[in-house]
Amino acid sequence: MAKSPKLDQLNWLIKPKPFLKNDPAVTYICIYISHILLDESNDASIREKSKQTFAVFLSDMFKDKEDEYRFSIINEMKQHDITWEILEAEWKYSTEKSHNKIVAHEAYYKHVLQDDSKFSQQYKSELLIGLWDFLSKQEQSAQAIVWSQNTEFLPMELRNTVLQTASEKISFDLKDEKSDKLCKILNKQIKQYNIVLSPNRLILRDIVIKANADKKNNFDEKYLNEIQQTLAKVDRETYEEFSQLYLPMVISRITEKEQHGSILKAVFCPKYADIFEQSYSLFYENGSPKQFDKSDNAALMFWLYADNKDLLIPKEVIVDWLASRIAKLKKDKYEIFLNGIKRKIDRKSEKMWQEIYSKVEKKRRSLLSRIFRWK
Repeated sequence: MAKSPKLDQLNWLIKPKPFLKNDPAVTYICIYISHILLDESNDASIREKSKQTFAVFLSDMFKDKEDEYRFSIINEMKQHDITWEILEAEWKYSTEKSHNKIVAHEAYYKHVLQDDSKFSQQYKSELLIGLWDFLSKQEQSAQAIVWSQNTEFLPMELRNTVLQTASEKISFDLKDEKSDKLCKILNKQIKQYNIVLSPNRLILRDIVIKANADKKNNFDEKYLNEIQQTLAKVDRETYEEFSQLYLPMVISRITEKEQHGSILKAVFCPKYADIFEQSYSLFYENGSPKQFDKSDNAALMFWLYADNKDLLIPKEVIVDWLASRIAKLKKDKYEIFLNGIKRKIDRKSEKMWQEIYSKVEKKRRSLLSRIFRWK
């Protein structure tokens, strides 16, 4: 029964130094061994193990030699399709153990895969995909930025992955100039190859840009639908990053209760309801004790008149947030606020206001008692 060879059984064939310098002879022996190991073995497991053993042997044989020697042998071997599986395995073994996998593959590509041989045509894409899989997440992220400059040489499936990975480096912080440059590059690529990103951070950054530039707060239905549809396809981390920046920024500028509600509904994502709640809470936490401005008033009015379908967050949570926001107003500002709100309360909003007001008074009394105890 045939057995797969061991490395020390192969060494005697090529190990003598004078023989190693004879490239044609070494190549001939390698091709011959490939025939023996792959063409004459009927056992799939032995065939696979033999292939891996010989690939490791070749890689170890090449490691102390100049690249020119390695590529000379490989370029001769690749003319014989019986060697292709072994050459692929040698590439994997050598590339995987390389300190810099990108540089190692670039050298291989330059000296082996740039011709029009059948081997190059078959393996050019396969080895690129294999290289990507060898890279760590951090390495993939860095290489995706480099490759995104020009993705023409990438196979389609890898091009999609590379552009998606590169898009993950886009920040929603409008002060990030690198993200502006990356967006321009990616927009050009995805239009050229008709690629759909998911999650699409380009659209999300564009939404933030539009919101920041639109001082009149013209949130039409098309704009709101775009937000909702884009967020429905994002992962949890992306949703958190976007909503915690976008939601407080936008609603802090809104002065109409209807718009306040519209933005909340557009950003709300049921599967990430807990994150939505955290993001919205930032608006109340950031409120100034020096004034209860128009955006605060828009939020209060929205919740005073909210229907059950508007309760994206538990009512008791909303009551507590509003009460906390109002309670931290300074005494003079609080009195001005109360005088103003009394004129706006009607029968429809009275019950909700009483719940809020009751909690405000408790919080203010509690705050005063703590101040006196401290004194």
